[in-house]
Amino acid sequence: LEASASLFRVLGAVPALGRDFLPNADAVGAPEVVILADAFWRSRFGADPAIVGRPIVLDGRPRTVIGVMPPGFAFPLPGLHMEPAKYFAPFPITTAIIRQRGNSYETYVVARLAAGVTVERARTAVNAIALRMPELHPEVYPRTMQVTADAVPLRERLVVGVRRSLLVLLGAVGVVLLIACINVSGLLLARAAARGKEIAVRTAIGATRGRLVQQFLAESAVLVALGAAGGLVVAQVGARALVALAPDGLLSGYRIDVDGRVLALTLGVAVVAAVAFSLVPVLHGNERALPVQLREEGRGASTGRARQRGRRALVVSEMALALVLAAAAGLLVRSFVKALRIDPGFVPGHLLSFQVVLPRYRYPGPERVLEQERQIIERLTQLPGVVRATAATNLPVTHPWVMAVSPEGVQVAKLPLTSSDVVMPGYFEAMKIPLLEGRTFDAHDVLGADPVVIVDQQFARRFYPGQSAVGHRIKWGSATSSDPWGTIVGVVHTVKAQSLDEESMPETYSPALQHGQDSALVDFALRAQRYVVRTTGDPLAMVAAARSVVNEIDPELPVTQVETGEALVAQSVAGRRFETLLLGAFAALALVLAAVGIYGLIAYSVVQRQREIGIRIAIGATAGGVVRLVLREGAWTAVAGAALGLVGAVVLTRFMRSLLFEVGALDAVTFIAATGLLISVALVASWIPARRAARVDAVMAMRGE
Repeated sequence: LEASASLFRVLGAVPALGRDFLPNADAVGAPEVVILADAFWRSRFGADPAIVGRPIVLDGRPRTVIGVMPPGFAFPLPGLHMEPAKYFAPFPITTAIIRQRGNSYETYVVARLAAGVTVERARTAVNAIALRMPELHPEVYPRTMQVTADAVPLRERLVVGVRRSLLVLLGAVGVVLLIACINVSGLLLARAAARGKEIAVRTAIGATRGRLVQQFLAESAVLVALGAAGGLVVAQVGARALVALAPDGLLSGYRIDVDGRVLALTLGVAVVAAVAFSLVPVLHGNERALPVQLREEGRGASTGRARQRGRRALVVSEMALALVLAAAAGLLVRSFVKALRIDPGFVPGHLLSFQVVLPRYRYPGPERVLEQERQIIERLTQLPGVVRATAATNLPVTHPWVMAVSPEGVQVAKLPLTSSDVVMPGYFEAMKIPLLEGRTFDAHDVLGADPVVIVDQQFARRFYPGQSAVGHRIKWGSATSSDPWGTIVGVVHTVKAQSLDEESMPETYSPALQHGQDSALVDFALRAQRYVVRTTGDPLAMVAAARSVVNEIDPELPVTQVETGEALVAQSVAGRRFETLLLGAFAALALVLAAVGIYGLIAYSVVQRQREIGIRIAIGATAGGVVRLVLREGAWTAVAGAALGLVGAVVLTRFMRSLLFEVGALDAVTFIAATGLLISVALVASWIPARRAARVDAVMAMRGE
């Protein structure tokens, strides 16, 4: 990464070894220096501290290592659509770079606000500078063009790619935590009810309330300690699993670990829940009720109706929460399935892609770059099992290159933005993008020939409705810009430029061979084209042969980002798949906890109603009748929870609209399926205590009374 000398001071970062850039390190003619990222230092130089002060060769130029960043530092993060840098070198702003100001890409400006300066004030200042660009650079910007800019807090920009996934995860964790607390409270209340006689006896023989509180607090402390130890282990494993399951690049650069503040909060909730509910029998007891409690406990009478209603209310609540999570997970699953059914606009099967970067020090001119890339494509085409080979600056379902364009003869309020791609001949044939009208690029579309472009169906329909787009002209930038007009020679099928679940912009394509004199474009895009190989068999079987072709042409060129067409498509919805997996896992956990809760409720109810069940059996009730009696209680509890949960789901899923794709927030199929699943889980959880109730011995039950 090339950056200004002030980058680390602006970010507030200090090298762990060596020093920062000097203030004039980015001046023209300054000594060539570099600062290494910690991971690169360890993997490439074996964490040797003596590397500081030594020269290394980067991009064919010797640079002196002056520092190593600490392990926790990573920049830029995925929110800038860039991988964390391996090293940092000064970025000298030369006269040539200033002249290319209007043709410079992927340059970010990072600033630290002064004390008392708001983001709105900074945004106004930045926009004022942008408005002056036509005046400062008339050779690039027409004076009639209005240039605008924006200022965004860096934190918001960096987490934009993970914010949605983390919010989904946070909400699911909160619901599961609440369900777990309800479950714990229900179990502790049942335990307290079962120990009512014990507390009464202890109080009768002289135990003070303080002594009882000490006993119950000691028991709660043991439970909390054991639970916290187990939870810490699960948290560590879960954090590693989160990183392993995350899509490539989504969490790279972020420190994913168990945070002490989160642990403290979780432990605090657990302690409060355990202590509060374990002390209920002590704090609610009174001496006047002791004779009654001893007498009722001695008869084994069913005196816990109020407690039973309280426990049932808790179970209804957790089942309602479980339904909310199940409905939310169901909506995401249906969205994911619908996204997978979207036509990407090309045929991903039997497709292999990879990237080869041509460094400037070995390939200094545009003509040399294009000639080398054309040679690689020709050699790839000659491989056995290869149908077609080509290259492009961007591939479908990846981050597109967005450009403003001017369609000739079309009145627009402001310049429309399009996804723009620069491709080599044979691109549409290799990708199997259908040609709808006109022709594709060929070997005659080279420098010196009339500039041509190809547009997609969406572009043609938007700007040339009811007529043929072939023959019209468009250009990059405004109609008065210095870029040449390009004649539309073909219209192709619309492809998904970004991801399957995002609406694509209109797209334009231009031939790479016509950009041989545009050094800025070559440096930015054409030096790092993505090669595409259409094969007759397994595309991964061609990886070794493709590497061999590149190595034979230039052994110093690495082959990177090797992916199949199916992997490209899958990666485009990887974030949605990740969110679905996370929420689905927590919904499943919530259903399990809800099943445990209703199982505990029904099992405790069966124990409390043994005398009643015994009498029913004694007067002729069948085993099936007893099972239905118990199952009915579980079913009504589940129905009550489902009714409450549906209300909560209707309210809360409305906030998920931005996460959904072609599925309404009130999707009836999802809600019905989630309700059916919840009731089924409740009936299964009630089955075991129902069978136990059917085996109650009537004589023993009444004798016990």
